[in-house]
Amino acid sequence: MKLRPAILILLASLSCSRPKPQQDAPEQTTFCDDTSSDHALKPVALPPIVLTRAMNTSEGREARALAVSKNKGTPTDLTQVFKGQPARISDSAGSFFVVMAARSFTGSDHAWFWLVRHDHSNDGEKARILLFAGGTCLSLNPNQTLGYRDVLMTWSSPSETITNTYVFNGREYKIRKTSSHPNR
Repeated sequence: MKLRPAILILLASLSCSRPKPQQDAPEQTTFCDDTSSDHALKPVALPPIVLTRAMNTSEGREARALAVSKNKGTPTDLTQVFKGQPARISDSAGSFFVVMAARSFTGSDHAWFWLVRHDHSNDGEKARILLFAGGTCLSLNPNQTLGYRDVLMTWSSPSETITNTYVFNGREYKIRKTSSHPNR
């Protein structure tokens, strides 16, 4: 009977020293073509149909051609040109990806971004481009239109920052507003 308090003390000390459960990392809502930023896109292996859908747009074909010319005609590893990461754009069925072609493959001063919806059905896999836009960062706004998060696309130069706001129209994203402000 004298062991009972000792057991209680031992159990109490074990429960206090137990590591706390690890919390999930916060959801990433901003994706930038800046590897030094906390908002840099953290690429994952994209489903082949998502990669194919992005690279078969006119902009995707242009990025592929630029990559091949930079490699002096040698075929390029497309996972180096197109990078992607899952994103929570809507609570609807399917999954969503932010796909990016880095500025080094766009021939410009900004990256290209696609939002792609990826669905599985009895008919097989499908992927649909919901948005294509160029900029330095794509941000998912908490505001929603028709159940899809609004998207902010920013582009910055040393002198100004331009922000385009895109909203979902039931089929794809369309620009709703453009704003700019000088950088100081």
